[in-house]
Amino acid sequence: MDAFATPIKPDLPAQTNIIQSEQFLVDDNKTEVPVSHYQDIYNIPYTAKFFTVNYELGAVREGVDKIESYILSQIENRGLKDDFITYDLLVNELFNKIGVEVNQRNDIKFNKLVQYLTLLERNKSVDERKQALLKRKTDLEKLREEKRQRILAEKKEEALEKKNEILERRLERSNKQKQILLERQRKVKSLIS
Repeated sequence: MDAFATPIKPDLPAQTNIIQSEQFLVDDNKTEVPVSHYQDIYNIPYTAKFFTVNYELGAVREGVDKIESYILSQIENRGLKDDFITYDLLVNELFNKIGVEVNQRNDIKFNKLVQYLTLLERNKSVDERKQALLKRKTDLEKLREEKRQRILAEKKEEALEKKNEILERRLERSNKQKQILLERQRKVKSLIS
């Protein structure tokens, strides 16, 4: 079974009154169906229709889901309108970014886009790990600095305690000397009197 055979024409559920125009899908109230709801209505993602691929094949399904997920997340993250024009613009933006030519076959465009998004996911994963490691490094540096500050504070406290001990000993010596002097003065006074 060829994944890039003829375009797939989705079967519409019997209870919906959806019609397809050349550029937009509209219901009988003439309201545009958002890209994010295309699969709910047609049982196939818009990406499968866009690239005219057989969504039933496993590898193709993964690629379609990857592209669909990326485009829908871009629409949401950028606050763009959820419509087919926006979808086309985002896909063309990706094509320009990765050097896909307009006249290339759909299967080549599809495969290149899936490969690019796979690399993008890997890079994102690497960037997330890198950020986690940088955060960890920062946290470790912070802990080291806190430990260094704590050690410095302890050393200062120890130095102050030693200084206090020295001052207390000097004070004791001074008091002893004062006592001795006072004792001598009393003896001298007693001898004189």
